[in-house]
Amino acid sequence: DRALSRAEVEKLAMFARGKDMIEEADVEAAVGDAAELALDRIVMAAASGRSGQAVTECDRIVASGESAQGVILALQRHFLRLHRVRSGHEAGRSIDDAMRALRPPPHFKQKAALEEQCRQWTLARLQTALAKIGEAAQAARLKSALESTLAEHLLLEIGALAKEKRV
Repeated sequence: DRALSRAEVEKLAMFARGKDMIEEADVEAAVGDAAELALDRIVMAAASGRSGQAVTECDRIVASGESAQGVILALQRHFLRLHRVRSGHEAGRSIDDAMRALRPPPHFKQKAALEEQCRQWTLARLQTALAKIGEAAQAARLKSALESTLAEHLLLEIGALAKEKRV
């Protein structure tokens, strides 16, 4: 939509008023969906084995009003995508070909990390992670008062799985 694009450019111009140069951080702060970016940081950190960073980001986003169940669902979406790519790779496709088949395609900033995660995670560990995510999602729905604790515990479990040696 041209109108939407113009509105976003105008918002960025107002945000960056007085600056000589607009940087990527300015664009993300003014135009980007902050909650979506935070969810991406959480998911990518957990899947890469950086549980401490994932938990810190989770605490921050929950404190800002995002649901911990949203974090769990974002993890589930990410790991389903990882599973799809890894399955395609093990069926004989290159990781690059399997990634091109993803809809929507991965964001260009996340492509390299996603490729690395596909190499790092085996199908068996991805299935274990998806089972843990499913259990946490169900528990969070049944015990909403504990959803933040359940999400943090899940992030720690996923981070530990990510660090396991590949067999």
